Amino acid sequence: MARISRTGVTALFLSLGALAPAFSHARAGGPPADPKEFIVHWNVVTDANEYKWRAHKDWSSMIQFNGTPIRRDTVIFYQQNIGNVNYTGPTNTAYNPAALQRHAAKVRDDVLAAIPDAGFDGIGVIDLEAWPPIYTFASPEIKQAWRAFMYRTDPDRLRGLTHDQVEADMDKTYAAAAREFLETTINSCRAARPNAKWTYYGMPDSWQSGEYDFPEPNPYRGINNRLQWLWDSMDLLAPALYSWKYTVEDGKARNPKTEWSPAEQKRYVESTIREARRLANGKPVVAYFWSRYEGAAGRHHNELILSATVKRTFDLAKSAGADGMIIWDHLKSDADYQSLNSYVQANLFPAVAATATTMNQHKFLARNPGSVGDYFRPGKPGEVRSAIAGSRPDHPVDASNGGAAAAGSPKLAAGKKADRLAKRLTQRTKPGLESARQGESRTNLDVATVPTPD
Repeated sequence: MARISRTGVTALFLSLGALAPAFSHARAGGPPADPKEFIVHWNVVTDANEYKWRAHKDWSSMIQFNGTPIRRDTVIFYQQNIGNVNYTGPTNTAYNPAALQRHAAKVRDDVLAAIPDAGFDGIGVIDLEAWPPIYTFASPEIKQAWRAFMYRTDPDRLRGLTHDQVEADMDKTYAAAAREFLETTINSCRAARPNAKWTYYGMPDSWQSGEYDFPEPNPYRGINNRLQWLWDSMDLLAPALYSWKYTVEDGKARNPKTEWSPAEQKRYVESTIREARRLANGKPVVAYFWSRYEGAAGRHHNELILSATVKRTFDLAKSAGADGMIIWDHLKSDADYQSLNSYVQANLFPAVAATATTMNQHKFLARNPGSVGDYFRPGKPGEVRSAIAGSRPDHPVDASNGGAAAAGSPKLAAGKKADRLAKRLTQRTKPGLESARQGESRTNLDVATVPTPD
């Protein structure tokens, strides 16, 4: 979802009745929702190839909540399935109003095709991870592509400038083009489905060691301060609270490179949510959650998270001020389905039941980005209908799970901090997508379901 985070997202579902007061307050500049309200959303994905060509099963919709207060109301558009996203930066629309208009028109068409119900008021998430909105933290390849573009577009502008002056101009022009592209994208989504609550996945970024709490001048908060226009463009913020490391309970030996103490996990969760709340300025904060450990967890990478860690994550997110969580995963096989289904019933759903405060309330139906399935219709009690989503080009996002910032002192040299930030921001891909994308050739599935009464 991927950041701009590591990223990237995913499935669509249905409505958001009890969060409506929170969003109306946010848009009006009023106070956030009652802090006791904590809503959990389902964003688990069934693999498109498996559904369409092999298994023909929608595993995500087969997982029943059995009364657990979870909503199927979230739509995520991968960057491959919305508008015209260039994988080498905003070069395709910069200084090109006609191209930007074509992008905006395709975004609207994609949203309308994915969400046929004009009254849809769920969450719409845009997962754009190909490039960051700040030039400083772009990969060398994206920087070079932007330099080449600017030299072709306006060579006289750069003639006679020193290297530092050229880089300063690159930073300024890239930022302006990125802002234009991202604001156009989310505004086009909103124009298509104005009742939905639109956001970008994984923003603000999450950092392993509570970096947002480092003393000023804090480069991590500084990045976010430069992007106030981005936070202002969103209806809610959706940072990712993935388990970058394996949590070892107090009193046991641990490897600090791959394992957290409960206090370190607490600092990570609380720091991320506090920063998101600061930037949200009264808008809701709904964090992404994945049931598996991230790459920095070493030998535990991709293992299902321990129930104690799940409960701690949900409890900490709620107490820190989050308005809810979005559960994500990617199911590629019947074995994946069986494993996740058993896991969520025994480990995840109890944590949800202990923290979530709003039961399922669904009013509107949707279908997935690029869907080739039927539009959704209200099902009879006990019936589930789904639409399975469509194609994506063979241009995978950087699926590296590396680049996570190591624990570090607030006194690290500015250059080292910048290097770490750059590495992290250019390697943001949704955890799990690396393995999930293996074996996929041309399609990426997002599943939308009509929920049954649980």
